[in-house]
Amino acid sequence: MDLAELQKTWKSPLNDLPAPERTMLVTDFARRMIRRRRFRSIWLATTFLWLALATAAAARAVVLGRTDSLERWCMFALLLPPWGLAIHFLRHHLRPEAGFTSGQRSVRESVAGELGDTRTGMRRMQWIGLLQLVMIPLLALVVRHLHAVGKVSSRELMSLSVFIAIVLSVSAAGMAWRYFGCLSRRRDRLEGILRLCDEA
Repeated sequence: MDLAELQKTWKSPLNDLPAPERTMLVTDFARRMIRRRRFRSIWLATTFLWLALATAAAARAVVLGRTDSLERWCMFALLLPPWGLAIHFLRHHLRPEAGFTSGQRSVRESVAGELGDTRTGMRRMQWIGLLQLVMIPLLALVVRHLHAVGKVSSRELMSLSVFIAIVLSVSAAGMAWRYFGCLSRRRDRLEGILRLCDEA
């Protein structure tokens, strides 16, 4: 099937669902989007609540003079990346959603829109990966400091280090699979379709 046939099929009346089925699909889609947005709202509210409590506890310890300068820097280093991620996801959550289109866009316009969304998702994954890389030396510094001041024994230090390494490895593997296994392949496929559209 060449591009002209694909475009003809794309706009064919046979490709348009009857009104009852279209209404049912739109309603189901809207219901799923509302549930997803409600879940994100609850997750964000819970995340900000725990971050606020942790920040308040850290600030109280600083005000009461229970920490030295190194401990204050460690607390700041530990709280900064989670706050940055939470604010990033909040901005994305509050961003206005794109409106529905009439469904009369061409194949190239639809593919270009999907390609733009895919590239945005890739950039978001890159930022999250960068923040995770920043967290690694900060966590190592904090764990080492806890061991140096005697709050963590050598045995607990080993267990904590192994646990952190497992969590970071699983997270990195999931992000790599999402980035290279899904988003990158989708981007290459969509770019190939766009090249075919431009050459036609």
